Amino acid sequence: GGASLEDITSEIAKAIPPPVSLKKNAIEAVLYRGEFKLDSITLTNNLKSNVIARLSVNGTAFPLVTLEKTEINIPSKEEISTQIKLEAPDDIRYGTYTGMLSIDFNSSAIPSLSLPITIKVIEKMEPLLDVKVEAITKEVYPGEHLKFGTTIYNMGQTDRVDVVMNYSVKVARTEEVIETMSETLAVDTSKSFYRSINISKDTNPGQYIIEATGTYAYNNKTATSLDTFQVVSEPFLVRIIKEALSFRMYGIHIWQLFVIIIIIIILIRAYLKMKEKWIEEAKKRLRYTFPVDLRKLPRKSARSLWIGKIAEAGKDAYLDMDDLTVHLLAAGGTGSGKSVAAMGVVEELLDKGIPVLVFDPTMQWTGFMKPCTEDHMTKFYEEFGMKKERAKAYKTNLIYVEDPDKFEIDVKKCMEKKGELTIFGISKLRSGHMDKAVQKVIDSVFDASLPESSQLKAMLVFDEVHRLLPKYGGTRGYISLERGMREFRKWGLGMIMISQVLSDFRGAVRANVGTELQLRTKYSGDLNRVKEKYGGNYVKAVVK
Repeated sequence: GGASLEDITSEIAKAIPPPVSLKKNAIEAVLYRGEFKLDSITLTNNLKSNVIARLSVNGTAFPLVTLEKTEINIPSKEEISTQIKLEAPDDIRYGTYTGMLSIDFNSSAIPSLSLPITIKVIEKMEPLLDVKVEAITKEVYPGEHLKFGTTIYNMGQTDRVDVVMNYSVKVARTEEVIETMSETLAVDTSKSFYRSINISKDTNPGQYIIEATGTYAYNNKTATSLDTFQVVSEPFLVRIIKEALSFRMYGIHIWQLFVIIIIIIILIRAYLKMKEKWIEEAKKRLRYTFPVDLRKLPRKSARSLWIGKIAEAGKDAYLDMDDLTVHLLAAGGTGSGKSVAAMGVVEELLDKGIPVLVFDPTMQWTGFMKPCTEDHMTKFYEEFGMKKERAKAYKTNLIYVEDPDKFEIDVKKCMEKKGELTIFGISKLRSGHMDKAVQKVIDSVFDASLPESSQLKAMLVFDEVHRLLPKYGGTRGYISLERGMREFRKWGLGMIMISQVLSDFRGAVRANVGTELQLRTKYSGDLNRVKEKYGGNYVKAVVK
């Protein structure tokens, strides 16, 4: 079942290279009369000694083959290439010529090599073209363009022909050439196209010829076609109009100036109409149409907070952070955005390194713990010149308050955490318990022996602060709140109070609020207060 001796011998022969190897199987060429082609062969000496190779050609292909070398010295372990020229004489017969390239060596131990040669001499295909030209505009005014169509037909045996097309306009009677143009094209089977040539203003009326001549086959052959057309005189009125339109002013045709002026007038009228309509529609959309003196508003500084845009003005709005030591009261109906507005102020404070303490009965302030990803918020970033990448999380300390009696707070320690947010989660406290927790916080501030400061050092935020009002069950917390409103300023402490109504707050609370933030509301008490203090236009804006 093993391999035969013959198979083993064959495998060994394949593994051992011949003394001299030839990198080619055959020499072949297809030639026209008078044409030649260069080919080459490469011989590799696989022996450890030099080898001399002798080349010779026999057969009918012999007259067509010229060897660069008939004897080649091939060094050991090297390869040598030599050129072979295959050429068909001008008077040779068409047909196929064969032969053999024989390669013998200076040692009889090296087997001879041979390479078959096949040369086919064929008749060269001649190109043949036909040209047809036709005047499209049979009557032309002097100074205008004659339009004509040209078709070139490839009627020969060549697949593609390069042709130089020359076009001439001649006087029919004298064949005087008055205009010329030319171009070079490649034609496969046929090619049709349109061209135009200028007829000079000085051309006399009469009959003229458009002639198209194609030159090809290395300028040895031509194909020509012609057609006639008339140059006619222009009517006097047409000539006057054309001369007027051709007049130039500042390098521009007068007719172009008229068109430009008309277009400008139309555009101006359309712009004024659109502007008038836009102003009317904009007035309908405006929420705030009352005047604002921007010079009196806080400006950007190291101690200012960016709180958004001034309505309808598109200018950035700022708030002096040190003014918040006189506290801020934000009011508005449910869903009006009062807490979100306060959060915008708190974000700026945290970015300025101000510690903030928040009493959160809704737990919505915990959103500071992660970047904002809500589309209904981030879609407005671009409108305010912000990038979505600006959204970030703030360092937040979350403390749940479930029993006000066990609740203890070190305000001084919280104030040392620069730029950090401390949230007291009081969502599980009833109004009475919330009252007690607020009292504890404010009392702890008074017990902290804080140093006096004219600048804002920390901020306390009381969300849903109306729960401290007596009508909601609050007593001691509201009294403590009034005390804090009066005295926190000297220590650089500010308070932000968020409520649904402003009018319910009396006494020291109302008297010590320096900044009021009124959002949308329908509460009559607050609306009357806004009307009395700022005017009817502000009331309309608040209720929108």
